[in-house]
Amino acid sequence: MYRFPRWTELQSDFPAIAEVFWNEYHRVNGFIPHEHGFVYAIHAVGSQYVKIGKSINPDRRLLQIAPQMPFRTRFIKVWRTSFMSMAESSLHKAYEKARTNGEWFELDILSVSVLLDEYTERRIRYCYADWLDICSAKASKAEWHLFHDRYNDGFSPILIGVESICRIQSIFDGITEQLTPGIPPDIKTAIDATYEQDFEYVSGEWGAQQ
Repeated sequence: MYRFPRWTELQSDFPAIAEVFWNEYHRVNGFIPHEHGFVYAIHAVGSQYVKIGKSINPDRRLLQIAPQMPFRTRFIKVWRTSFMSMAESSLHKAYEKARTNGEWFELDILSVSVLLDEYTERRIRYCYADWLDICSAKASKAEWHLFHDRYNDGFSPILIGVESICRIQSIFDGITEQLTPGIPPDIKTAIDATYEQDFEYVSGEWGAQQ
């Protein structure tokens, strides 16, 4: 049965992987760095050109772009995410070879179908979990394989989603408890409440036009 490791287990059994969490914890001050917004894909109708960008208000962004274009434009997809810039960068990197200018990419039918599939949507919405991939480069192959064997492939892409974000935060919380074991209950309650609000946002669905 699947069980995600505790921070103390990572420290004792998987020091290289623990180091990744430790460094990231200090980089983000112990909290998942949310940046709420949207990532969108705009199609230049009648062509293979697609613009991949980010915006707090994608509808307004389309209205800004449309008058500047010599062709009709429309959304083919809008994703809600709590990691807007990170998600946009992830898509830009994935389609770098197809980039024509700035945020415009020339995508064939297969590339567009991959862009619009469910797996891509989950990665965009919860892309902060992607940084865990660097663990495999930091840790030895033996340590990495042992980790996967013990925790049932706990960092596999199939687990990307709200559950992954919660598990990352649980490790961060373990580090916090280790560093500040005497944190007052009222402060801990306030921290937990703030995180629950972020969790609800990540779990929400976008109801505007897509």
